[in-house]
Amino acid sequence: MVFCKRNRIATESALKGAAARLFSKKGYEGTRTLEIAKEAGVNEALIARYFGGKEGLLLAILKEEDGPDSVVDSGAFKTSADDFPEAMQGLTLREALQVFFKSGEARVAEREEFMRIALSRSLVDEETARVVREKLIDRFRFKLQRGLSGYLKSAGLNADEIEAISMLLAASNHTFHFLCKRVHQMDPAMADLSLSILAQSVEAFLESRSRKVTRSVTTNA
Repeated sequence: MVFCKRNRIATESALKGAAARLFSKKGYEGTRTLEIAKEAGVNEALIARYFGGKEGLLLAILKEEDGPDSVVDSGAFKTSADDFPEAMQGLTLREALQVFFKSGEARVAEREEFMRIALSRSLVDEETARVVREKLIDRFRFKLQRGLSGYLKSAGLNADEIEAISMLLAASNHTFHFLCKRVHQMDPAMADLSLSILAQSVEAFLESRSRKVTRSVTTNA
């Protein structure tokens, strides 16, 4: 019984790894379950038995948090939020945002096909949308807020304002690097200029808030 359980775990892991690689190369719709089974070295029928079909296999991959073949593994699935410079490095917020946006371009290139799969499935399947939101989007925003925190201390922002800024930056990072550049074929230089203007605008907003905080403290003193 123990052997059978271990064998199933190994088979499921092999199928998830094979599916992740093939989905990234050929897309979700372009990948057949027979190809996944051959890549994993197992019987095709096991995909239906263990996952209920190809869609269930995709969900299992999205939910996965451990293992070298997981596309959302904390060690393998890096995002531009992981690359956000810490405030102690001495960069201005605008410089830090430029690093963040530049990293976003590279990370999109690394995971473009997977992003297409995850987002397209999210539009037609509520469970996929929930998993993508919890495992990818919410995790990304949490990391971004953590990276931003050191730059926002002096501005006296409340929790809603910090959340709004992180959502604005996260959405813009994805919109311009993925949707505008790759899907809509927007001129890359124009997309980069848009992000640069956004970085300047956020920095100007925080500087304005910081001045108000300083005047308030001075007045009260």
